[in-house]
Amino acid sequence: MLNKPVKKPTKIDQLLQSSRQISDESAGGRAEIAKGIVSALLGPSPETPSMKIPLSKICRNPFQPRVEFNPQELKILADSILEAGGLIHPIMTRRLPNGDYELLAGERRLQAHEKILLWPEIDAIVRDLDNATSAKVTIIENLNRVDLSDFEKSRALPILRDHNAATTNVELAKILGCDEKLIRSLWKFQSLPPVILDQLMITPRILTVTFVDEVLAWCEKGFEAIVAEALKLAAMGKLKNKGILTFIERKAVARNGLKISKGHELKNAQAQHLATMLVGRSKITLEIPRGVDISLIERAVSAAITEIQTAETPE
Repeated sequence: MLNKPVKKPTKIDQLLQSSRQISDESAGGRAEIAKGIVSALLGPSPETPSMKIPLSKICRNPFQPRVEFNPQELKILADSILEAGGLIHPIMTRRLPNGDYELLAGERRLQAHEKILLWPEIDAIVRDLDNATSAKVTIIENLNRVDLSDFEKSRALPILRDHNAATTNVELAKILGCDEKLIRSLWKFQSLPPVILDQLMITPRILTVTFVDEVLAWCEKGFEAIVAEALKLAAMGKLKNKGILTFIERKAVARNGLKISKGHELKNAQAQHLATMLVGRSKITLEIPRGVDISLIERAVSAAITEIQTAETPE
């Protein structure tokens, strides 16, 4: 029986593996590997001198997952550009059919020119890339930065999939430098209602991947207005992480007029204790003593569920 030939890892495979092995605190290391991956994707290129491009001719990249840019960091960057007398590293663009240019790498440098320096032109290198390669270059260049939020990472998934840059969770995990479990969790962001996504586009760090599953569960139960209220408070710094879930649960229970609370005692017809029902954020847990007839528990739980179903529906 012949052994199947082992596929030799490509340079990109090796760089992505290195990226996964570097801790999130090592910003410099991940950035250098990101540059290597981008260079491997672009392939060999002749020494192309940069050119001056009017800012009015540069379009934002539709594959850009980042939505948050720190104003103080932009100011520091603008000061360094001014001190150096211009860009040391030009931005990267590609030429569009209409004669304009699309940004590939250098969003912060471009914003520093637009918002702070107010210079009409910027130094840029022009590359000839298709959509799939453009998506990979832009996303990898940004995803290998440690300050990207979980929501921003999730925005990269449909971009890569829709442009055939990665069609499976395995391929997405490879590009993002993580495991498939994280990819599945990040997809949950994209299932949130539009009103929640709009809030995250403004303040992407208020919800992390750790809590997105439970937040989505509350939305699917019809409480998205309460979720939106909680996230607005989080954006103001009044709620954080588990505090968001606690707020949602309390408001949902109060609005629905539920009679069942944490530690509700289930009793039989003779008012004898059967079990304790704990109502959590998105699940119900039963604490059943030994020797209790399970059929009695089932009837008691059924009665409790009926009570929930007949309560007021959320507004």
